[in-house]
Amino acid sequence: MNLKTLLSGIAVIVFLTLFCGMSLYQLQKSRIDRLANLTARQLSCEVKKFGGVIIYHRGIKLVELYGGRMAPDKLHHLASITKGVDSCAVGFAVQDGLFRLDSRVCDLLPEYFPDNFGEKLSRLTVRDLLMLRIGYSKEQEEDLPLSAEAIFRNEPEFMPGEQFYYSGLICYLLSVIIQETAGMSLADYVRPRLMMPLGIHRYLWSMDGAGGLIMTLPDLAKLGEFYRQNGKWNGVQLLEEDWLREATSSQTPEELDYADNWSSGFGYLFWRNKFGGFRSDGAGGQLLIIMPEDELSIALFSDGNSFSPALEIIESFILAVRAENTGKGA
Repeated sequence: MNLKTLLSGIAVIVFLTLFCGMSLYQLQKSRIDRLANLTARQLSCEVKKFGGVIIYHRGIKLVELYGGRMAPDKLHHLASITKGVDSCAVGFAVQDGLFRLDSRVCDLLPEYFPDNFGEKLSRLTVRDLLMLRIGYSKEQEEDLPLSAEAIFRNEPEFMPGEQFYYSGLICYLLSVIIQETAGMSLADYVRPRLMMPLGIHRYLWSMDGAGGLIMTLPDLAKLGEFYRQNGKWNGVQLLEEDWLREATSSQTPEELDYADNWSSGFGYLFWRNKFGGFRSDGAGGQLLIIMPEDELSIALFSDGNSFSPALEIIESFILAVRAENTGKGA
């Protein structure tokens, strides 16, 4: 075999390898696109008061579908999905050197504490707030006004860090810490660090960041992609990667049973999913699901006051995409 024949043979092999590789990639992409569209239609049919869904895969928007009176430019309450943004606000503050996760709240807000407070309050840290383990019981919280001075006049029933309770006080207290350490409201602090770089300009934030966010579904989907990329946007690392990895990993000290999506771990104001990845969710059925390993982010609006069957439908979609990504799809 002469050199010319050998080179021609190699060229044919390279061409066939590239062609087959491209064909397999296109076939996989086509299957995932089809799965995304089928999932969006299923969500629109089965989720009560479906509002809309946007699905991204590998940074590309696969589907954007709306229902009812929802539209791309319509603002919608995020409810507790806001907690994820609050977590990022703390991440930026730590990044800026304003305080540490283990900083004691009494040291950051001395003017809000009474002259004599107990050991439990003296141990309360920023980390405890982020983990929803501030020590106040449900019964205590029901009687507490949204005032830092009033809250800290009461000693928690439990030692901070010990008991998990989905407290409604957290976002407010974090906003007070940001206000006092940054010299501006939480909303003003986050705007140039997160909202503006992501191109999120049209939104409302009650109580200057102490309450819930209201924004459009496309802008919520941007937050999902920001989380999926571990704090990076358009090639720029806005928030330290290590922070988001830690914040979205389980910080739950107890043994997990993964029986459902509320017993699979909790990070710094982010839930872990039983099928992997993490999420923010909000009352009324709002969902922002992030699957870094599967390169997926899914944003969903609804007014059905339930996360079922949306979570089950999305889980089935994720498992199907995972099978495609690992070469085990049909």
